[in-house]
Amino acid sequence: AASPFASIRLHGGSNHLLMPTGLLQRWAGDDFSRSDLFGGGVVRVTRTDSAYLNALWPANCTGELRPRITSLLRDGRHIALQFNPTARRTLGPFLREHFMHRWRPESGAPFEAFTIPAFELRRTLEEVRQSREAFAIEYERLPGVVGDEAW
Repeated sequence: AASPFASIRLHGGSNHLLMPTGLLQRWAGDDFSRSDLFGGGVVRVTRTDSAYLNALWPANCTGELRPRITSLLRDGRHIALQFNPTARRTLGPFLREHFMHRWRPESGAPFEAFTIPAFELRRTLEEVRQSREAFAIEYERLPGVVGDEAW
């Protein structure tokens, strides 16, 4: 993986004992008066036709794994899916566009819903607006600061 954090959910919780991550998100929580900062919790994107957004998320990179690796993951009761949005963000638009698999509406494949911190979605939606792409997005706010998914 291009990132040491591939497939580790970096929002909605923490695995750091001494200095937990997400302290500002927990402080702001569901308070939308602070939504321009870190509030809003976690959202689940259930559909979008934005080429810009689909180039970034959900960043399923399972196809880059050798079949033996996915078999070992399944044998260990893992879902055998790997995601890596960090590489897509850091390597830039040219590599995202030309070398990284992404979901396309015309593919006929089902859309993979994904979770993202609300403040990150707001930041990225501003980037999409600046690109002047016409798009639609469907999402839902998840309960609390951490959402409802068990990892």
